[in-house]
Formats: sequence, structure tokens, C-alpha cells
Amino acid sequence: MKHLDTYIAFDLEFNTVNDVSHVIQVSAVKYDHHKEVDSFDTYVYTDVPLQSFINGLTGITSDKIAAAPKVEEVMAAFKNFVGELPLIGYNAQKSDLPILAENGLDLRDQYYPRTKKESLGACDFRKAFDVHLTGCRRCQVRWSAFHPKSVSFFDSISGIHV
Repeated sequence: MKHLDTYIAFDLEFNTVNDVSHVIQVSAVKYDHHKEVDSFDTYVYTDVPLQSFINGLTGITSDKIAAAPKVEEVMAAFKNFVGELPLIGYNAQKSDLPILAENGLDLRDQYYPRTKKESLGACDFRKAFDVHLTGCRRCQVRWSAFHPKSVSFFDSISGIHV
């Protein structure tokens, strides 16, 4: 396994209606030697009605996405932010990367792990890449069990910052 010194941790939020996933938030944090050096966070416009489940899970409202930039603009800005850096994310091979590709941004070649099963537990995932303080939903759920007042909902950026 490759040791990553500089990398991007990312997460998407999406709203699935009639088996079509619509991106509603893209968030990422750039790390250099395990220190946060930059971040990217934006809502994404969609005219598809927001599922109440998504609102309850993420705290994202219709008002937030109604005023957001369109997906094409967000994908271009996100690609510019990512550049050629390696990407990490929890469960990204299953959902986030395919959704990005469906929206014209194929980052699968930049994604790690490529050689290990993504089903690694979050702690094993972090050990495998020697990454520190990179969040994921599983860790956030575990952490919030001990600190219930600190996390009220999960959106992309809070999924990265734990």
C-alpha cells in the first residue's frame, strides 16, 4: 500500500429519486502531511424535489440547493480543486465515484484504495494509508454515540472533519 503524504478526502451528498442520484453537495479537504491546507464545499442546484429523509439525515434544505451553482459548474470547480492528487473517501467506489462519473467527472484512477477491498473498517482504512483525522460516516456515528450533542446531522463536510 502506498503511503499518502498529500491527498484529498472527499464526500458527496445526493438525493436519489426514481433511481437517479442527483448531487446536492460536494465537499473535500486537502491534506499535506496530515494537516488540512485547503477545503472545498458547495451545495449543488437541482430542481428535483428533496427527499425528506435526505433533509433529516444531512440538514440540507431545498433553500440551500435552490441558490446553489449548477452541477456542471461544481464539477469543473471540483476537478480544478482536486487536480491530479490522490483521493480517499469512505465507500466512494460504491456511490460517490460512479455519481461523479455520471456527471462528467471520472476520478476513479485517482482513487485509493485500488488494491484493497474498500470494506476495510475506518480505523483499518486509516492505518493502511497512515492518514489522520480524515472522517467518515462510520467513525462519526461511533464518535457521536459518545458525544451525542456534538453531531446533529451528517453532511459532506462534517463527514470529512471528525
